[in-house]
Amino acid sequence: MRGVVPTKLEKSNDGRITVHLINDEIYEIVDQFDTVVFAIGRYAVTEGLNLAAAGLQTFKDGKFKVNDHE
Repeated sequence: MRGVVPTKLEKSNDGRITVHLINDEIYEIVDQFDTVVFAIGRYAVTEGLNLAAAGLQTFKDGKFKVNDHE
């Protein structure tokens, strides 16, 4: 998600992760996910993460294949 900053992550008893984010307008967004991946830096060091099991496809350089909305 572009333009947001995570402020808190909470793992529930069922294993889901509640993520608290703020956007550019300082509006808080809260949602739940099964998995959270942080992608920072210039290089995609994704080898060994078994991303195919999550349904993600990668290029040879390790970066994700995305749609028009990323």
